[in-house]
Amino acid sequence: MAKAEYKVPPSLARSVLDYETPITTKSFSLGVIPVKVLLFWFVVFISTAAVIMTPPVKHSPVWLKIIIVLWVIGFAAYFGQWTKTKEMKFMQLPALFGYLQKQHRRISTRRDTAPYPFMQLVGIKSVDEDGYVRYLDGSVGYFYSVVGTASALLFSGDRGQIVDRVDSFWQKVETDTQWNFITTKESQAVFSQVANVERKNQNLVYRHPELTKLMEESLDILRYDVGGKFSSIHQYLTLHSPNDAALHTAQEILLSEVENSSAMYKQCRQLNGFEVNDLLRSIYGHKKK
Repeated sequence: MAKAEYKVPPSLARSVLDYETPITTKSFSLGVIPVKVLLFWFVVFISTAAVIMTPPVKHSPVWLKIIIVLWVIGFAAYFGQWTKTKEMKFMQLPALFGYLQKQHRRISTRRDTAPYPFMQLVGIKSVDEDGYVRYLDGSVGYFYSVVGTASALLFSGDRGQIVDRVDSFWQKVETDTQWNFITTKESQAVFSQVANVERKNQNLVYRHPELTKLMEESLDILRYDVGGKFSSIHQYLTLHSPNDAALHTAQEILLSEVENSSAMYKQCRQLNGFEVNDLLRSIYGHKKK
């Protein structure tokens, strides 16, 4: 039986400032606070006291000193907040200043411009017809369209079976390959349905105006309504490996899971080159309003 809860171990890259210490007294408790937060507020108070005690602020009116202290406390309270990513807000200021530069916010994708900035953003060098993806750093990968079985309406027995299967699956996965899931909201793929209607239209023995009109209406509904207006959630899996050997091992683990059980992957299909480019276009492409 899989565990109900998993403890996330601390990162090996954690520094001394990332350690958390409890702040408690007999009357109240502030909880667990990282060392860097305590050091930040210590520097703020020392700096504020130094500013207040230094001319010309030292000889200024009391109301001006109060305004300066309140402004510093408010500024520090906002930029000293502890975010969900275990960082303080002021650490995001360098990225904000870099974002203000126009060349860091826009990438030209015209045919007469150099493709290297966009390639660095996406990280993909080329996509073969069979869906084999080559990255700029020499790594390789494949894209898959997957459908899972998890649902909030499952019975407890089925839910436990799925959780156990998922737990055993991830225990078999090697750590040298990245397994990334992509969830998109896009129009439904109606290529096979459109081809089926066109095939029926071509195989008609007797042509009748009303029957031909019915076929055209079916094609319009598939192309412009089902395949255009109606959106659904699609999920994709990417295998990103440093070399072909690691990628082949990851493929074997995935295919073995799909063939032996449907608890984790109800459907799994490898995307070809056209489908990979279409997926990337839906993520990075410009959508007309």
